[in-house]
Amino acid sequence: DAFDPIIEIERIIMQVDTITVSEPSAIEVDINVVDVQCIGESTGSIELLISGGTPMYDISWSIDAQGNPLTNLSEGVYSATVTDGNDCTFETGDIVIDGLFQLNIEFEAVDPLCNGDANGIIAVTVSGGTEPYTYEWSDSEVDTPTRDDLTAGTYGLTVTDVNGCSASIDGIELIDPPLLTCELFVIQEPAMGNDGSIFVVAEGGTGDY
Repeated sequence: DAFDPIIEIERIIMQVDTITVSEPSAIEVDINVVDVQCIGESTGSIELLISGGTPMYDISWSIDAQGNPLTNLSEGVYSATVTDGNDCTFETGDIVIDGLFQLNIEFEAVDPLCNGDANGIIAVTVSGGTEPYTYEWSDSEVDTPTRDDLTAGTYGLTVTDVNGCSASIDGIELIDPPLLTCELFVIQEPAMGNDGSIFVVAEGGTGDY
């Protein structure tokens, strides 16, 4: 048969299968963050859960560190760039590691009523951290936020939460009032049985008398 180029081209086209060109799925990143347990510590971590794209993945962190998860982190803002095997990238944006609420101690103190009494009061209010709290007083093993049996003196307290985070307060001072004293002055000796008079001068204690 004579060569017919048009017929030959048609034969070639009929023999070619369909060719599908696909692109890899986009890189996806889920982020697990563990906050710092106690203010000032470095117990936070960030883990990137990467899928999609083309393995292998390379992670470039915003700080001079390597690894996934990234551990021993303090409070702050972090970020990462994930690059896959085809040099496609994913930017995480800001990743924030917080510190759990800081323990704060507030107190009210009431001095003993009389010199030498043991009825002074210290009442403590704690906020932040994670309950329950334990209370360690400088002078006693009682585990309570309120003391109402105190003599004059200086007291301290350490509060610890369930995560082991602690805060302390020192120098809570209770002061005795001055010792109450009285001095008597005879103004007039009794002459007719009940006509004498005495003048009293009181000092110390807590006025009014």
